[in-house]
Amino acid sequence: MKKWYRFDEGLSQIERLEVLIDSPLLKLVAPRLPAHGTRTKPALADPAALLVVGAATVIFGSDRRADTELRAHWPHLRERLVSAGYRVPASPLRARHFRDYRDKVLGGSLPEEVKEELRDLAANVAIELGLFPNVDSPWAQPEPGQVVVADGSWWAAASKVRTVEESRSKLGIPRVVADADPHNKHSWGYNFCFLSVRGEHPRQRVMLDIVHAEGQREMEVVVPAVLRLRARVGDRFRWFVYDGAMRGIHQEQLRPAGILALNKPPGTRQKDQWHKHQRTKLAKTTAIFDLGVECATRHLFTVTAGLLWDVEVRQGLTSPELFRCRVLDVNEVRRLSGGDGTYRWELVCTVRCDHGDHQVVVDPGATLRGTSAQQFIKNPDGPARGRCRINLSEKLRVVQVNSEEFWRIYGARNDIEAGNKTMKFDFGLGTRAGSFRVGAHEMDLWIFMLLANSLALREHIQRGRRRRLARPDRSARAA
Repeated sequence: MKKWYRFDEGLSQIERLEVLIDSPLLKLVAPRLPAHGTRTKPALADPAALLVVGAATVIFGSDRRADTELRAHWPHLRERLVSAGYRVPASPLRARHFRDYRDKVLGGSLPEEVKEELRDLAANVAIELGLFPNVDSPWAQPEPGQVVVADGSWWAAASKVRTVEESRSKLGIPRVVADADPHNKHSWGYNFCFLSVRGEHPRQRVMLDIVHAEGQREMEVVVPAVLRLRARVGDRFRWFVYDGAMRGIHQEQLRPAGILALNKPPGTRQKDQWHKHQRTKLAKTTAIFDLGVECATRHLFTVTAGLLWDVEVRQGLTSPELFRCRVLDVNEVRRLSGGDGTYRWELVCTVRCDHGDHQVVVDPGATLRGTSAQQFIKNPDGPARGRCRINLSEKLRVVQVNSEEFWRIYGARNDIEAGNKTMKFDFGLGTRAGSFRVGAHEMDLWIFMLLANSLALREHIQRGRRRRLARPDRSARAA
């Protein structure tokens, strides 16, 4: 009978290794790991067993500690490995066995086909855990498991210094990492971005992807990762949440694929901060525009703090003055098929008016022609289409900042911050890379992802709601 783990009380590091050894994810990814020792001298252990040793170096924080713990617990761990079908020697495996396999067989990093397999399995685990529910929820009110969050995190390089004394060199030559990215003038390191999804349970979290971002260019690798995930799970994935690094150009790349993306508008930090713009006078450079509302009263609009505002024209002492009147109500978010496999979006909004309310349809990806408040004051009866161009992808948020739904969706991003802290401080990865080069450090992170997803799956299995986890059908996805 399999061991029962008390997840609510926390697991020891050895118990985490036990879960990884018994994990069906490790069993499924093992055939993708390149074999070695098949021609002359037989290999000391199976590649999957060496991956478990790599996990030990990750969760114990160093090779020395991993060797100590593996030596102390080897009879027990060897029995678990043999029972799981992995070949291992009678004497304890050591961290150097994993390093030799990584550097000499894998070439210093995890092969791309293994990464693809781990991505497939991660999406499969998320669906198994009840995440990515296949429900047709309103686009403005997604289920928690339909919101994917991502964030970038920096690790200092294993040797980020340039002086011999501080680099621990034994040969008089500084051990400086050649492939580290300059974070700032004081430090060198690696920037990795993580995609994850979480349900309502505190540990119902699945890591979905890991991508290396050179320097500060996070979105250049995150957007392709989001599109890969969308191809795997389809409409189960509805919202993507990121920080201020995501701009309008990235929104324009994601929306045609059927994904809505969300981040805070510039200058907005608190939930009720948008109130400070109510009944305020527009600056001279503020862009205003019309939406073609046919009414005896002229309706003008502007975008501030991610919100669409109705502009009120008041007669001042010498000239008209423009004020933000009220935020338009967004009644519905529509996704329309473009006919070529892409999608476009519409916001159905209500404009309050003394002559009767009006319904307007706004394309959140449009670039509108408008005029500045200063130019309008000079010619109040002239057209509102001038030289100003208002990029709604950059300025407007599909879900309004003044709604509870915005903060519920954006609040999912707090989970990725918590996940990064768990990775660095609870699992021994720390803020400094344990491996010397970027490919080796990335492999440490992929091993952590395999371990974390195995723990989430094992807890789900113990709750008795398990279906048979199978290898994803790539042929069906390609079709």
